Amino acid sequence: MYIRIVQRKNKDGSVVRYVQLAHNFRDSETRKPQAQVLWSFGREEEVDKDSLRRLVESINRFLGPEDVLQQQAKVGDAPLLFKESRPLGGALVLDALWCELGIDRAIGKVIKDRAFRTPVERAIFAMAAN
Repeated sequence: MYIRIVQRKNKDGSVVRYVQLAHNFRDSETRKPQAQVLWSFGREEEVDKDSLRRLVESINRFLGPEDVLQQQAKVGDAPLLFKESRPLGGALVLDALWCELGIDRAIGKVIKDRAFRTPVERAIFAMAAN
């Protein structure tokens, strides 16, 4: 189910928009999806938005707090906004990924016959992470 807005032109050229609650279903004969209007809220300018907000709150009470938070966390929803980012542990995440992919072991195999005194794998990681 979803809210949709349909519009039509009057004879005088003015455009009227209607708000509807609709549901899609597949027609068994044509095998094409069709919208079925479950409820018409009327003209867009006459819709009581406060009653729609109360309906949303009622639905949210039915769904529970987890579902409400999940809906609010979706991209583009106003309640959660990105404000800032701080570099906290990015190197730790990259190091875990480095080890998970096996890059540390691969470099270790390549340089094991050499007599390096410095930790070459860590130096390469530092250059890659920088």
